[in-house]
Amino acid sequence: LPRLQIYNFSWGRAVILYETPAYETIVGTSGGFLLASTIHEYMIIEGFDVLGRELQLQLSFEDQLLQHVGYNYAIVVLCANPKTVRNIMLAADELNMVSSGEYVFFNIELFSNLASASSKEPWKLEGDTDEQNERARRAYSAVLTVTSPAPEKKEYLEFSDQVKQLAATKYNYTFGKGEVVSTFVAAFYDAVLLYALALNDTLQQSEDPGGQLDGAQLIKNMWGRTFQGITGEVVIDKNGDRVASYSLLDMNPLTSKFEVVATYVAANSSLQFIKDRPIHWAGGRLTPPP
Repeated sequence: LPRLQIYNFSWGRAVILYETPAYETIVGTSGGFLLASTIHEYMIIEGFDVLGRELQLQLSFEDQLLQHVGYNYAIVVLCANPKTVRNIMLAADELNMVSSGEYVFFNIELFSNLASASSKEPWKLEGDTDEQNERARRAYSAVLTVTSPAPEKKEYLEFSDQVKQLAATKYNYTFGKGEVVSTFVAAFYDAVLLYALALNDTLQQSEDPGGQLDGAQLIKNMWGRTFQGITGEVVIDKNGDRVASYSLLDMNPLTSKFEVVATYVAANSSLQFIKDRPIHWAGGRLTPPP
């Protein structure tokens, strides 16, 4: 979705700042690097001028923003944990990168979804001073968040409740107030469902269902397929990759909460903007920065 946005607004240059262990509790110690690499690769394919730099947590974010962003890039893609993103935005505010209206920061938060409380008010940190939270709120006016849509199907809501119950009874983990089940948990469920559907098709196509399983045919039956999963419609392309839908969130200046302004729909590869819900650009701009 970030590259579609860049294309939509005629932006041709971007810098990706990533924290390698950003999502280590979910996907391992290299999650941030792998996500940033994927975004970098696709943007290069689309013909963009892209710079990728790993964040050095022992250095000041002000110095890193000046060094890697400066006057060379107006678009900054962030692949980092929420706390790091908040600190980066406070540094950007300190450097007047927010009030100038000349920069847009894309916060890639794929491992939560828009039902998460942190996605709605990512600038607010419990226990921080009112003054610092106000600075962060102001800084996030330059942020657009990319996240997974929150499934609204009854089946998904029931699935989510069952996951929370299993987490509590079998793994002694209790979900916190406002904490939602990651959509990636549901994605694993859909992956098993995809395998089961393809397995059934493979057995039906086999001349000897009780014989040796044709693994190549099984994989072929998984590719180029669309089916209804627990999260909604699941689209697998001809290369075996899932084409996921994403939501773009912008902070409403009246409520200080992030809300959906556009959705990338995987089924038809379209970017659909929400009617009467414009993007609010930082610095009081009425148009996106050049």
